[in-house]
Amino acid sequence: MKKIYSLACLLLMALGASAQQAAMRVWTSQEQSTLFVFSAQPTVAFTSAGVQVKAAETEMVIDKHDYVKFTFEESDIDDGVKSVGDGPVVRLADNGFEASRLKAGSPVRVYNLSGALVASAVADGDGRVCVSLGNLPTGVYVVHSQAGVFKVLKK
Repeated sequence: MKKIYSLACLLLMALGASAQQAAMRVWTSQEQSTLFVFSAQPTVAFTSAGVQVKAAETEMVIDKHDYVKFTFEESDIDDGVKSVGDGPVVRLADNGFEASRLKAGSPVRVYNLSGALVASAVADGDGRVCVSLGNLPTGVYVVHSQAGVFKVLKK
C-alpha cells in the first residue's frame, strides 16, 4: 500500500509541474480506455471499493471491478480535438460533465442511489453530450454510458 501511495504522490507531483489540464485514463480488461479530464488538480485515494478521485468540488469513484489499470496524463484538450486514442473523453466540472468521442445517438443515463433515473442525454451527431447536475440535490450519482460506469459525488 505504501508503494501505491508513493507512486500516486509522484504522479500527482509530475502533473502539478505542468500548465496543462490533469487527466486520468482508465483501462478495462478489454484494453479499452476512457480519459477523464479534470478542471482542477486531482487528489487520489485508494479505498477497499476502488479509486476515489477529487478535483475542486467534483468527486468520482471508480469501482475496483471496472478497471484493470489507470494512468495519469496531461491533456491540452480544449475543444475535444486531440489524438489521445479512440476511446471516450469525459471532462468533469463542478456542475456536471461533458463526454465526447461517444457513438452518435448513444445514451448517457444518471441514476441516484435508489436506482431512479434523474438525468439523461443522447450524444449528438459529433458524439458529444453535456449533462448538468446543477439542479440535482447533494448526493452520489451513478453514470452509465459508453464511456463506462462511474460514480459522481455532488456536494
